[in-house]
Amino acid sequence: MKNIFLIVPVLFLMSFVNWQSSFIRAVQKAKKENKLILLNFSESDGNESCILFKKEILDNNKFKQFSDTTLMLVNADFPKENKNQLAEEKKTQNNELAEIYNSSRVFPKTLLLTADGKIIKTWEGKTTSKADEFIQEIITIIDSRK
Repeated sequence: MKNIFLIVPVLFLMSFVNWQSSFIRAVQKAKKENKLILLNFSESDGNESCILFKKEILDNNKFKQFSDTTLMLVNADFPKENKNQLAEEKKTQNNELAEIYNSSRVFPKTLLLTADGKIIKTWEGKTTSKADEFIQEIITIIDSRK
């Protein structure tokens, strides 16, 4: 039984292996590595569209491989249930990001940003794209910026 309490957090962290916990560090790394930032706003514990977007796009192996070499990933999560609440530091960061990029609190909302935090593209609500299509859309945006 004790082991289950150790396994669950590890599995959760594994699902966000490429995700940055700090937006500031993501910006710094994006500048250093010449990458764009993908900022995802979610309600991870009850919003069906957020859960589907994560499952079908963000957790897709092709997307993970693509993003590992191309993007800095940041998730600003706003869980509803008390048992899933984040640490105060993370809540503060997510609220600050929402003030700038998602003041209407739309979930899911995903933004493609420059390393300086300027919005390039915004996706709101449930996606109808498949992972391959989502990747191709980002590639097209990157290619158009060259």
